[in-house]
Amino acid sequence: MNGPKLPITLRALLQRIDRALAKKDQCLKKTLSEQAVRELGEYYILDRNKMVALKDHVDPKALGKELGVLESYEEVKE
Repeated sequence: MNGPKLPITLRALLQRIDRALAKKDQCLKKTLSEQAVRELGEYYILDRNKMVALKDHVDPKALGKELGVLESYEEVKE
């Protein structure tokens, strides 16, 4: 079916991702400084126990699909 997709906000997607990652004691973080953006990208996954970045340069839309929290009939509107 190629009909119109249901729009969701980026904020809603980020909340869904955080709920899914929380089950593994992880969270998605947004970098704040320019230097951090160069090193980690705009978003990165943080291990809450060890306080280390597990994955850098994360695309929230791709991660949402990977985690199963962004459905094929949904589209992120920014």
